[in-house]
Amino acid sequence: MDASNSAVLSFGQEHLGQAEFGDQRLARRAATTPDQILKHPGGTLPEKLNGEAELDELYRLANNTKGIHAKMRAAHLQHTRQMRAEGSGVVRVIHDTTALGFSG
Repeated sequence: MDASNSAVLSFGQEHLGQAEFGDQRLARRAATTPDQILKHPGGTLPEKLNGEAELDELYRLANNTKGIHAKMRAAHLQHTRQMRAEGSGVVRVIHDTTALGFSG
């Protein structure tokens, strides 16, 4: 993807659009959900998404056992590396180091 295309792409399309899911529905959900969440940064997922059907689609995506998380992560990392290589400004690499324990 060249820099001229990135201006017309949404965040989800730009960061996850290159992921190979093998299912157009998964690709659409992976690209549109981040955009919806970014529009409403506060609140809960039901408040961020447009109804119960979209929330159910997100849950199905999150619970998918076909390596979806790895494919999404790989596409996002590829985009981040490309941005860094192009020298297109500051690239922030933010991660959460929170550890949760559910042992009781």
